[in-house]
Amino acid sequence: MAPTIDQLPSTAWELAEQWPHGAYEAEAEAFHQHWLGRGDRRANWDALWSARIPLLHSSVMRAGKAGVLFCANLPTAGQESRALQDHSPVKALSLETGRSLQLRQTLQAAVSEGDWTNYLSLAAYQFGGPRLRVIVRSDFMRNWVEANFGKDILTVAQRLDPAVSCVCVEAEASWPQKRDGGARRAASSQPVSIPPHQASAH
Repeated sequence: MAPTIDQLPSTAWELAEQWPHGAYEAEAEAFHQHWLGRGDRRANWDALWSARIPLLHSSVMRAGKAGVLFCANLPTAGQESRALQDHSPVKALSLETGRSLQLRQTLQAAVSEGDWTNYLSLAAYQFGGPRLRVIVRSDFMRNWVEANFGKDILTVAQRLDPAVSCVCVEAEASWPQKRDGGARRAASSQPVSIPPHQASAH
């Protein structure tokens, strides 16, 4: 469990106090899950986390200005394991365009090989005006991709098309099925969004 902001050393405290709403909790949980997955042991996790805050500060502030809404309730380690087991591409890949391929190539270069292979390569990417739809296999994968890669996807999408202002991550498994077996988006679906300009001092 990360210390609260007011328990941080002065330098880390001054920076974290500036972060958009939810960013501290989201980044602390991502940090926790990262090291939990590695199985490493450290004598002083609080000191390691405090030293990490200055390294994260610039990217967190940029994301806040870009309108990323931070998700503090990240998936648990058990959910990550289930997401990794769900290792099949989505049917919506057949709907991708040339711009989708460009985004794939740029995104692959921006993340680690493991993140690309295990999570992002399996999704479908569809541009549509100011919104980029990211379609993944399951609710578990949706939560994981939105929480851990939303900022990266938005940044890459805006490089290719400055008109993109939000990323909407959807789970294909929650869509109703056509009789011919094809996927169809549900009118009542509630996709997870990363909307612009909704960071409340976050």
